[in-house]
Amino acid sequence: MAADNIPPTNTHQTTDYFAKVAHEAVDRAAQHGAQAEERLRKTGDRYNEQSRQAIDWMTSYIQEHPYAALGWAVAGGFVLGRLLRSR
Repeated sequence: MAADNIPPTNTHQTTDYFAKVAHEAVDRAAQHGAQAEERLRKTGDRYNEQSRQAIDWMTSYIQEHPYAALGWAVAGGFVLGRLLRSR
């Protein structure tokens, strides 16, 4: 209703009105906060699962191809060393 949005004229009504408005704002903020928390939790769970899958894949690759994994590690260390040395 339009009358609910008009501040009242006496002090008691004004206090009650602003308390009601403040409570509604806090309730909306809490609701939005809960929704954001849920989205972040789901996103974190998804990335956690993806990182577990990547670790499992790398572990199995290293076990199946230990010399190739060693070669990649040496090559990566060489490149990283060159990049850090140039600074």
